[in-house]
Amino acid sequence: MVGLTAPNPLVLHACWSAGSIHVWAESSLEDFAKAEDLQAALIAVGFPEESLTGTAVLQLELPKSSGQHIASDRMQDVTGVVLEDTGEFDGSVCETPAVGLKADHLGQLAQLEHSSAFRLAHDVRWWLDVADFAAELILPRN
Repeated sequence: MVGLTAPNPLVLHACWSAGSIHVWAESSLEDFAKAEDLQAALIAVGFPEESLTGTAVLQLELPKSSGQHIASDRMQDVTGVVLEDTGEFDGSVCETPAVGLKADHLGQLAQLEHSSAFRLAHDVRWWLDVADFAAELILPRN
């Protein structure tokens, strides 16, 4: 249809919290994806439902200025909007909707690299590298 544009892909992030890996996503410059929407989007692109452990709300210290969430550089790239530096970060905690992920399924996040529904943030790539490193240390070499 003329005039309609596809929504921005979700920018996926990952962190370790409460003893497991959690993923959370930015849905726009201002908002986080709702946990239920993120879980549904993961399943819709073929992420195995059995690898997810449910939804949660994480207390994350993310960049904010004047009480407003500052979008990641990856979300700024996705939207084509570069935010100006607005001064001091206030360092307050954001309630961030998230989805738990079984640690042994972490490597499956790499498949999302080829999805039009997601962009992987730098922290996801870091966790994928950590998983590869751990596997190198644990798995026997020939």
